[in-house]
Amino acid sequence: MLSLSVVLTAALVSPGQAPSKIVFDKLIKEGLPIPGGPKVKLPAPYMNGLMTPAQKQKVLDRFIDQEGERFTDRVVGAPHSFQDRPVGDEKKQPGHLISVAFVAYGKLDDLEKKNLSEQLLGIKDKAKKPIVLTQGDLSARKIQLLPKNLVNESYAVLDATMLDKVVLTGVMRTQTWKMKRQLTSLAVLDSRFATDPKYPNRYQRIQVTAGDKSTIGPPRPYSGFGGYVQVTELDDPSGALFFEMHFAYSEPEDWFNGKSILIPKLRLGVKDNIVTLRRSLKAGGKP
Repeated sequence: MLSLSVVLTAALVSPGQAPSKIVFDKLIKEGLPIPGGPKVKLPAPYMNGLMTPAQKQKVLDRFIDQEGERFTDRVVGAPHSFQDRPVGDEKKQPGHLISVAFVAYGKLDDLEKKNLSEQLLGIKDKAKKPIVLTQGDLSARKIQLLPKNLVNESYAVLDATMLDKVVLTGVMRTQTWKMKRQLTSLAVLDSRFATDPKYPNRYQRIQVTAGDKSTIGPPRPYSGFGGYVQVTELDDPSGALFFEMHFAYSEPEDWFNGKSILIPKLRLGVKDNIVTLRRSLKAGGKP
């Protein structure tokens, strides 16, 4: 299963300096389209690398007040913040806006080299080798990668089975870039692949028939998934990294017959992914 748990303020840099931030800014300023409802604006980052130590501490103190003094502990099971806000029209196609924050200890360089933050956005799946679209695949669709000196960008095929009830496929556009004392990873389901002949954005329900045999139902269009992870180096405690993840997704009513069963699973998935990431950082970026 490819877990959905596992998805730079505009004032800092002028648009002309950072074309890699176009998608990022759209998520925050314009919002992510959710079928059956208005666009969902993702929260701007709580923290950034250009903040003073006092400003960073003020952000950190807010989460310590919420989650307790152990929020900054140097253990893999230290507390984290998980916030869920329903969005959209529940009668048509509801969605959720998820925000997660926690502290881990390690080096930003290890995080960048191993793409560890992608674990939180659900880009990595150890059980499956990801399919990354080639330049030829993209050229055929009139898509051009941004220059590598601006951003590390790729398009990967999404193939997720959620709770053994829904198969979700499509193409995720991912971007990663580094600025002063911070690293940002972004992933969105690319709408240009909505009706792609080879990799369309769609979902299919898994139907269980007599004899516990399962069949895949007819494909249906899917849209409305995107988010980002931003990591900022802290001045105190020493070696601490502040992680924040914000993502939104639409959840068609027929996925789980209107039952709220995905969020509890996401909570557990996020907790497991945080533990795994903390261990990887402690091991110097080794999985």
